[in-house]
Amino acid sequence: LMIFIFISILMMSRCFLFSAPPIFSEIGEEYLLNSVFFVNEGSPINFTVTAEDPDGDELVFWAENKFELLPVYTLSI
Repeated sequence: LMIFIFISILMMSRCFLFSAPPIFSEIGEEYLLNSVFFVNEGSPINFTVTAEDPDGDELVFWAENKFELLPVYTLSI
């Protein structure tokens, strides 16, 4: 009976844990002008992903299949 009560208390305490999700900053702000995305032909597009955690938890970032684009005239509209 003592073990069952201890396990029940542990399970109940997990129900009350809450962690707010991280808040990501806008990507590509350096390329925006009046809500239009601008890049220079022949210059690679680079941007940094940043975020903050409202709870102050440490954030870890990683990337797979990273985006790469070198804008050229034929890609313009």
